[in-house]
Amino acid sequence: MTQLAAGNPAPLGASYDGKGVNFTLFSANADRVELCVFDGKGIEHRYDLVARTGDIWHGYLEHGPARHTLWLSRAWCVGSGKRAVL
Repeated sequence: MTQLAAGNPAPLGASYDGKGVNFTLFSANADRVELCVFDGKGIEHRYDLVARTGDIWHGYLEHGPARHTLWLSRAWCVGSGKRAVL
């Protein structure tokens, strides 16, 4: 599995730079954010976004994801007892 690097806090969303994808999202209340990437074969890969700059969570995947790949992020706010899916 590809390792997730810290990446950059900007721009928001998913940004391909020719070598990989930088993922960022804003959440003022999240205690944890998980990035889920589905490859072209439908296989799911999960990564915890541990890099945080202020309220921006971010991570970078080198060499991917490739074309036709889906991704989503999930954020948890443990203090409220609720889980928000973004």
